[in-house]
Amino acid sequence: MHRLPPVATMTPVSAALAPLGSRGGEREILERETADRLSGDRALAFNSGRAALTWLLTVLAGQRTGGGVIVPAYTCYSVPSAIVRSGLRIYPMDIDPATLDFAPKDLDGHWPTDVFAVVSPGLFGLPADLTTLEAACRDKHVFLIDDAAQTWGATVDGRAAGSFGDAGLASFGRGKPLGGVGGGVLVTRGQALGDAVEGSRPVDTKLNSLKVAFKSVAGALAVRRWLFPMVQALPFVTMGVNEFKPEFAVGGLSAARSALILRLFSMQDALIAKRVRMGELVREALSDIPGLILPAPRENMTATYLRFPVVFEDPADRDAALMRLSAKGLGATRMYPKPVHQIEAATEYVHRDMGPFPGAEKIAMGILTLPTHPGVRERDIARFAEIIRRVTRAGGDRGWG
Repeated sequence: MHRLPPVATMTPVSAALAPLGSRGGEREILERETADRLSGDRALAFNSGRAALTWLLTVLAGQRTGGGVIVPAYTCYSVPSAIVRSGLRIYPMDIDPATLDFAPKDLDGHWPTDVFAVVSPGLFGLPADLTTLEAACRDKHVFLIDDAAQTWGATVDGRAAGSFGDAGLASFGRGKPLGGVGGGVLVTRGQALGDAVEGSRPVDTKLNSLKVAFKSVAGALAVRRWLFPMVQALPFVTMGVNEFKPEFAVGGLSAARSALILRLFSMQDALIAKRVRMGELVREALSDIPGLILPAPRENMTATYLRFPVVFEDPADRDAALMRLSAKGLGATRMYPKPVHQIEAATEYVHRDMGPFPGAEKIAMGILTLPTHPGVRERDIARFAEIIRRVTRAGGDRGWG
């Protein structure tokens, strides 16, 4: 049976072979291009996005007192992992299920005195209200890190996600908007921060171009719907698993990986256009189904729909829909199973001063995501809607076929 992967770039094999053409200067080119795209003064390329975030947080912590970092109470586990890897404390702030973004009342409210930074990672291609958040951080004299790992290509008030605040981040690992074989780029604004970050540049990772090309081609083929079932069955493949793991390597990015990312840049516009079209079709197909929250961008934003998030009012409906969609090979995923404050392994690092977190808890209990990548067909979207409609009408009943 053919199966849809939950997320994919669908890189052509010819593009996946780009690392073989590496001549050694691609990292510097990637840094310049990313800085230009994200309105930055400096850029540094790392072996992963979470490594870039760790490096940045470590530098910022040396410039301000306090060790607290605000994050959305429901977010990718790489973010709290990087905070703990940096030796800092996590302050979750609740988010709204309708936007997957901070609520305005929380931005205007009191923040703990030891908070020195906010990390704003938009989810699934939906950016945060970065204009408002940037102003709030400026008023409170707190660093803003605009993490565009999942929102690369999105905009807020005409500005690129990743271009707000003191620094921006991009990530190019598997499951990201431009999914390669790993890599992240940190972009800074302002000379002082740029000097501080660049003053201790990480050692570049030395990877053989042939090895990177092999991994790239294997990854490009693995997400084809005819091959994905076999790949998914392999015991060492953990696609879709997101864990809190603060132990990871922090290093530079190889020229070979940089060459692949630069090749993906040339595909960006067409890829985003396809995802946006699929996202809009999914929204239209689900819009009249009761019992669903369909998070949406505000009027001043453009979304890129890395995945399409659906929050079920009834968690039993979510579980039934996920079971049925998965059985049909339609690429639905539960995503992050718990909000940040309920991650058992992170308990000692999490401060709950900004709680409670009803929005994040509602999202964690009710969310699933649907694929929007170029491998999705319109008939797949019709099947999404049919299954979800039947589940909600049945009240989560698992007995139908």
